[in-house]
Amino acid sequence: MGIIRKQAISNVIITYIGFIIGACTTFLFTSKNLFTPEQYGLTRVMLDLGINIASFATLSTPGVISKFYPYYNDRLPKKDNDQLLLGVITTLCLFIIITSICILMRDFIIRKIGGHSPLLIQYYNGIFLIAFGLALYKIFEIWLCCILNNTEITTFLQEILLRIFTVINIAMYLLHFINFNTFIYIFSVFYLTLTIGIIIYLIKIKGIPTTLHVSKVTKRLKYIILKMQLYISSGMIIGSIATTIEAIAIASLINLSAAGIFTLASYMASLIQVSQRGISGISGLVLIRAWKDKNFKEVEKIYKSSCINMLLFALFIFGNITLNIQHLYRFIGTNTAYLQGSIVFVILGIGKVIDAGTGINDVIISASHYWKFQFWSGLLLMALLAPFNYFLVKEVGINGAALAQVISFIIYNFIRFEFIRRKLNLQPFGVKNLLALILFLACFFVTYFGFRSHEGFLFMLIRSTIYSALFIAGILALQLTKDAHELLGIVINKIRDKIF
Repeated sequence: MGIIRKQAISNVIITYIGFIIGACTTFLFTSKNLFTPEQYGLTRVMLDLGINIASFATLSTPGVISKFYPYYNDRLPKKDNDQLLLGVITTLCLFIIITSICILMRDFIIRKIGGHSPLLIQYYNGIFLIAFGLALYKIFEIWLCCILNNTEITTFLQEILLRIFTVINIAMYLLHFINFNTFIYIFSVFYLTLTIGIIIYLIKIKGIPTTLHVSKVTKRLKYIILKMQLYISSGMIIGSIATTIEAIAIASLINLSAAGIFTLASYMASLIQVSQRGISGISGLVLIRAWKDKNFKEVEKIYKSSCINMLLFALFIFGNITLNIQHLYRFIGTNTAYLQGSIVFVILGIGKVIDAGTGINDVIISASHYWKFQFWSGLLLMALLAPFNYFLVKEVGINGAALAQVISFIIYNFIRFEFIRRKLNLQPFGVKNLLALILFLACFFVTYFGFRSHEGFLFMLIRSTIYSALFIAGILALQLTKDAHELLGIVINKIRDKIF
């Protein structure tokens, strides 16, 4: 668990630094008189569509690489591992096929969304640049993580460097060095730039296998790999659509401005899952190895630890943002149109907390013998999200999209939890999880009713300080996670060393 704790903390720190930079870019996108909500919505919907195309193109190759890498690594010299070669070839072929289909369907897509979101049709080709870069990035990202057994570099690339690119692009546009048309096409090649950076780094550390032949491991496992890839890819594609369907539905049923408002609220809600991404990234690598070695006690330990730690992180961030979100929007001068998204944030935030509180159930299912359930549970999620979004967006607007997501993910996570409990006899919840929720409610309402009517930066700072202090003190007093005590011990020792 030491390696998980160390890398998870590093990943969370890197990711939060990235979100600070991301907050600056979001501020620039949403401030008055800089970008319109329609322009901001365009960038988000283009990215969402690119993510979906990339999911089809990769065919879950990153997941298959991470699952089978230990087998290849134990049985082959590093130079003979053909996973990367096959993954890149598969992705390039599928991308060409999918792009050709999308180009042929251009007129149909224009008829469906062109009336509500004409700007999206104008920059239609940029979607494929995003998808191409993202598809290759996912392949090389997971490969780098596997060979280094470390996620810190790729976390830095995606969470910090990508956002620095965005800041530079925005600055060039605002200083009139480029027009909006050029801005969008620069935005479209960010992931391709990151991919080139990873390739250069891999070449430098000699991390790219030189083989041009199919290995004996691939020949022996090819049917298992293909079968798993088809199932997992279907599940991942469905999952990708599930996480992007709201903005796309809003753009097609309402307009890009509404999609922009929803996207800002969704961005704020995504802050809640920073710890989930950091912890699950490294926990997944360790858990897959533990499952391969049939170390089921370690699997259970990781599962329980991930649930309580992700829940505590999520509640900490959710409380801080909810207490200050409207005050923050007014203080930084956000376009008043975005204030409509405050309720969207609260609804989405509740869903993110529930999702974080279920831990790394997706990794456990993927690593187990029941990996096919990834597909069936993903299919269920899509079956819930599609109709919920269509009807609730039409009836309730952007709040309906948030409700559709939360309702669907509650059902989805409950079914996955029950599946793991029944099939694998793993149950991560206990009294401490309940105490964490009670502690959150107590800290939140004490802070809210004490300072709810006060405006300005000083009172935002006061609210966050009081809530954070109460929540952290409660975690330590109730001993909700031993990781908190060990982290506190490390901090105290470092302070003592500095002083004495």
